[in-house]
Amino acid sequence: GDAIGAVMLLSKEPGAVISPTDVKVAETAANFMGKQLEN
Repeated sequence: GDAIGAVMLLSKEPGAVISPTDVKVAETAANFMGKQLEN
């Protein structure tokens, strides 16, 4: 389907490293919101 939104990870600190856990949380949030928008 078409993209209708986005989930982004942002940091105020330059050079911040995003952990795999943070990425997984963002993926889970995106999947949850996507499923909510399907209904």
